Amino acid sequence: MNKNEKINLSIALIAIIISVVTLYFQFFYSSQAIRISIIDTSIQHDSIKLKSRIVYYNEGNKYATITKNNFYLYQKQNSGEDSGFMYLKNQDDEYDPIVLSPGEQILKVLSQNLLLENLDFTKYHINTKKNIQVALVINFLNDNGLQSETYIDIGWIHLNKDQLINKYHFDYSSNILHSNEYFIGADSR
Repeated sequence: MNKNEKINLSIALIAIIISVVTLYFQFFYSSQAIRISIIDTSIQHDSIKLKSRIVYYNEGNKYATITKNNFYLYQKQNSGEDSGFMYLKNQDDEYDPIVLSPGEQILKVLSQNLLLENLDFTKYHINTKKNIQVALVINFLNDNGLQSETYIDIGWIHLNKDQLINKYHFDYSSNILHSNEYFIGADSR
């Protein structure tokens, strides 16, 4: 075998390997990658609502489902653990799931009332003199088809002595949803 034949054989083997890899990724490889981009978050003082515009983008090649979104308020404690989680339910506590085709993206507005004036913060171990963290809680179906939950910190609020919001700060971020934990049962009480 001369030098040209060896080069031709090497090029042919490389082409076959590339073809097999391409075939695998085109027909057999499946991935789920849901990107959540928080475009903006604001407080509407006239109606005391927390409002966030969120883009959901399915970067994978499988269908992706978001089952629920909510805001969470909490404070970090000196022990390193979070304390005083409060679930702020949607007005009607209904959420239409979002099903995204591969490559699809959608913009959704999440809006929730903040009824803080009559809330007993001590019950939740929240110190109203400190900043209260705000997180977005997202429930989704993971790549195993099981419901998962993840938290994305989006900012903080600060209350005045009348328990009204007087300062706040929100960040804009983009996150890929990952989960190693999932819900495995249901309970009716």
